Amino acid sequence: MKMKLDFTGLSMDPKVYDFETGELLTEAGDRVAVGVRPYPAELTKVVITPEGMVVDGAQTMEIFAYCLTDLYNFEGADGVALTLTDGVKEALFKYNPHGIRDFVIQRSRDFQDAKGASERD
Repeated sequence: MKMKLDFTGLSMDPKVYDFETGELLTEAGDRVAVGVRPYPAELTKVVITPEGMVVDGAQTMEIFAYCLTDLYNFEGADGVALTLTDGVKEALFKYNPHGIRDFVIQRSRDFQDAKGASERD
């Protein structure tokens, strides 16, 4: 028995997702979108419990900040385009407007799942 591993097409580069539909885009254009990259497994801190491996909860902000790479067509309350800074990332994580924290973390996991699936196929 043999297992074939195909690493062609795999990348840790960020991808652009439509924030409203979750659709993977080739470019944002005028859509509200976010750039997301996967969180490298080697940086993940896990705790082993009787139920299995659990990601260290204190690391969640670090994961979010790493995975969120761009904001496209997001504006602040003043109508000015948001620039993605550490302060903006912290506020997005803390207050989770429109579920952006959950969206970014889920897309990052989807990214890893797809990567893993292509490795298994």
